[in-house]
Amino acid sequence: MNIKNPFYGISKLSQKISLRTLLVIPSVVLIFVAVLLTGYLSLHNAQNAVNDVTSQLREEITARIQQHLYNYLETPHLVNQINSDALHLNLLNMYDVAALESHFWHQLQLFEDVSGIYLGTEQGGILAVARYDKDQITIQLTEGLTKGNYYTYSSNKQGQRTHLVEVAPNYDATKRPWYKAAIQADKPVWSDIYTFVYPAGSLGITANQPFYDYTGKLQGVLAADFMLLKISEFLHSLKIGRSGQTFIIERSGLMVASSTLEQPFRREHGSREDARLHATASSIPLIRASTQYLQEYFGDLSKINSNQQINFSIAGGEKQFLQVTPLQDIYGLDWLIVVVVPEADFLEKVNANTRITVLLIIIVAVLVALLIGIFISRWVVDPVLSLNHAAKALAQGKWNQQVHLQREDEIGQLANSFNQMSKQLQESFTALQQAYTVAESSRQTAEAASRAKSTFLATMSHELRTPLNAIIGYSNLIAEEVLDMGYQEVIPSLENIQKSGQLLLGMIGEVLDISKIEAEKMELELTEFDIATLIKEVATWSLPLFTAGNQNQLIVHCPSEIGKLTTDLIKIQKILQNLLSNANKFTHQGTVTLTVKRLKLDVYFEIADTGIGIAPENLAQIFRPFYQVDNTTTRRYGGTGLGLTICERFCQMIGGKVMVQSELGKGSVFTVWCPDRKVC
Repeated sequence: MNIKNPFYGISKLSQKISLRTLLVIPSVVLIFVAVLLTGYLSLHNAQNAVNDVTSQLREEITARIQQHLYNYLETPHLVNQINSDALHLNLLNMYDVAALESHFWHQLQLFEDVSGIYLGTEQGGILAVARYDKDQITIQLTEGLTKGNYYTYSSNKQGQRTHLVEVAPNYDATKRPWYKAAIQADKPVWSDIYTFVYPAGSLGITANQPFYDYTGKLQGVLAADFMLLKISEFLHSLKIGRSGQTFIIERSGLMVASSTLEQPFRREHGSREDARLHATASSIPLIRASTQYLQEYFGDLSKINSNQQINFSIAGGEKQFLQVTPLQDIYGLDWLIVVVVPEADFLEKVNANTRITVLLIIIVAVLVALLIGIFISRWVVDPVLSLNHAAKALAQGKWNQQVHLQREDEIGQLANSFNQMSKQLQESFTALQQAYTVAESSRQTAEAASRAKSTFLATMSHELRTPLNAIIGYSNLIAEEVLDMGYQEVIPSLENIQKSGQLLLGMIGEVLDISKIEAEKMELELTEFDIATLIKEVATWSLPLFTAGNQNQLIVHCPSEIGKLTTDLIKIQKILQNLLSNANKFTHQGTVTLTVKRLKLDVYFEIADTGIGIAPENLAQIFRPFYQVDNTTTRRYGGTGLGLTICERFCQMIGGKVMVQSELGKGSVFTVWCPDRKVC
C-alpha cells in the first residue's frame, strides 16, 4: 500500500516559486497567523468575560425582580389579614356599610400597591373600594350587600361618594373567580389571573381569604386586588443591557407581564373581556423565541423547578443569554421569571475594537514583514542568482565560470566551492573527452563482435538444424524397416538416436531464439485465443514428458469459463512448455501442478513442483543466459541454460513478468503474469 507524503504537494509547489518569494511570503504568513491567533484569543477571552458578566447581570436582575414582586404580592394578603383581624375583634362590623366603606377607603390610601379592597358576602353582595388610576378612587357596592345591581360611585378627597358612574345589573360575588378560589382552598390563596369588571380591559390577580364568624360559619371572602400593570411598569423601568428583555409567564406559557410596551392580553372587538396572550404568540421576537426554546429544551414548562441559565441562538445565529427562575409563594403563586440578554449587547463594541486592532496590526505587520523580507531576499537571493547564472552557463559547456563574492558566510563558502567545482569540471571534461574517444572505439568493436556472434549463432543454428532433421528422419525410416525385418535389438539404439537428435534440435532452437531476441529480430504477433484450449494443448504436449520414467504426476487447474486472452499465443505457449519441462526434469516421483487464475483482465499461470528446489543464493542468477546452478546439475540434467532466459525475455515482450519462489529440497513455484494486450 502506497502512503503519500502529506508534504509532497507543498514541496512540489515550492519548486515552482522563486527563492525571493519563498523568503518573503513565509514571514508575512507567520505574522498574519500570529495576529489572527492573538485576535482570536482576545475575542475568546472577551467572550468568556462577557459570559461571566451576563451571568452576574441575570442573577442580579432576577433577584431584584423577585424582591420587588414579593413586596408587591405580600401586601394584598397583609391587607386581608388586617381586615380579618379587625372583624374578629369586632373593630369592624361587616353589616356597617358606611364604616367598612370608610375603612377600606383609608386603607387604600396607605397601600399604594393595592388597587382594590373589598368584601364579598355569602348573599352574593359586595362592598369594594378600588383605584384603577392615580387620581380616581371608586366605591362599588350592591344594596344590602346582597346580589343585585352593582353600583359604582366616584369619591372625593374625604372618601365620600360624589356621583354615580355606572350601574351593572345582576352582580353575584359568589360567581366571581376570586370568591370561588378562596372557598375552594379554604385558606388565603391567589385567584387565577382574570379581567376586572371595572374598568374593563384590566388584567389582575386577587388575594383572597375566607372569613368565618366565632361559630365557624362562613360569612364571606375578604379580597385585595393587584393589577398586573403594576408589574409591567416595574419591569419596564429595568435597564437590561442595550436590548435585553425580561418577562413573566405562567407555567402554561400565558403572559403575566413584560418589560416591553406590549400588553399581556388582547382585546377582542366588541368585547369587555380580554384574551390572555401566549408568549409564543408575542409580537416581540425575543420573547417569542425564548419561550419556544424553553418549551423545546424542557419539553414542558412545569419541569422547571430551579434557577436555570441557558445560552441559545435565534434566527440569524445571534447568541442569547437566558435565565429562567421559578417564582412561588405559600398562597399558590407559580410563575416563571425569564431574563434574556443578547450577546451582541456586550460584544458589539468588543468585536468592533478587535477587528480594528487586528486590521491595523495586520497592515503594520505586513508592511514591516515585506520590508524585512525584501532586504533579506536581496542579501540572500542576489548572490544565489549569480551562482545560478554561472551554473547555467557551466551546464552549456562554458567552463571558465567564476563567481566573485567578498563574503565569508555560508554563501561565500558556496561560491568558493562552486569555483573549485568549475575548475575540476573543466579538467574532468578534458579527461572525459579523451576517455570517450577510446570508449567509443571499444564500443564499436564490441558491437561488431556482438553482431558477428549473433550472425554466427543464427547461421550455425540454421546449418545444424538441416542435418539434424535428416538424421531424425532417416533414423525413423530405418526403425520402421528394421521393425519389419524383425531386428528388435536395434530398435533401442535407433530410439536413442531420435531422442538425442530431438534434444539437440531443441537446444539449437533455444540458441536460435536467444540470437533473434538479442538481434531484436523477434516479432510480437498478437492474437485472441481461448485460455482453456491453450492449457489443454500444453497439457497434451507435456503428457509424454510425465510418462517417460520419472513417475511424476501432472495436475491441471483451469476453470473452463476463464475466458479469452489477447497476446502472443506462440510465446505464451513456449513459456509454459519450458516451465513444465523444467519442473518435470527437476522432480522425481512427485507432482507438477499447473494452475490458471484470472484477476479482472490479468491472467496468472502458476507452475509448482515438488522437486529439488533452488538455493536462495542462486535465485537471482537463474534467468542469466547459459547459467546452471553447478556442474553436477549440468551433468545430471543437461540443457543449454537458455530456457528460463527465453521465458523471461518472452514475458517482457508480451508486457508481463515471470516470478519464482523456491525452497531447497521442497520444490519451486514459477508464476507468469500475462496482461490482456487488447486493452493496453
